Amino acid sequence: MKNGWILLTALCLSACQAVKLPDFMVYDFKNDSKINLKTSQVNVISEVHYDLKAPFIEYKMPITPEQALKRWAQNRFSAVAPNSPVETYIIIEKASMQEKEQPSEKWYMLDNVEYQLDFQVKITFMLNQNTISERSVGGYEKRSLPMKSSLADKEEAWADMMNEMVQKVNKKLTHDLPSYFLEQNNQKLQQNKHLFEF
Repeated sequence: MKNGWILLTALCLSACQAVKLPDFMVYDFKNDSKINLKTSQVNVISEVHYDLKAPFIEYKMPITPEQALKRWAQNRFSAVAPNSPVETYIIIEKASMQEKEQPSEKWYMLDNVEYQLDFQVKITFMLNQNTISERSVGGYEKRSLPMKSSLADKEEAWADMMNEMVQKVNKKLTHDLPSYFLEQNNQKLQQNKHLFEF
């Protein structure tokens, strides 16, 4: 009888333990080759202001969209011309995640929740506080999940959306960089990038 109580207690305790969530993996470009810019500085600036009220949910996320974009900018670019009068500014103008309920119109279908990730990033080259060149990229990602989805399923969807975001931002802005701000090795890579596309 005593062994039965011990087993029951052990089962109750294991049921009360929190479920371990998988790592929240967002690609940060840390191991990618840096893009060297012939400017004196690379400044990463965020203009994002978080709202802690519905429908915004950034405060629930292990890594926010703003943090993911900051990591991308800091890990991807390097200033290699300390004497240049030109400075680079990477400005995160928008990075927000919203959650909206989507009640089903049919009783036999599950109610859903829609997540929307909005982003806008700009790279600006400035000389004496004047803009001499500018490129930008923006867009959104959407996912729908059943309303009763687990936190693990939600975090998996959020991470997928953020990986899509950083890949799109990286592809667009690195492709559109003016060649005259790129170090020679970077220019060759840009010119021959078709050799690495499959």
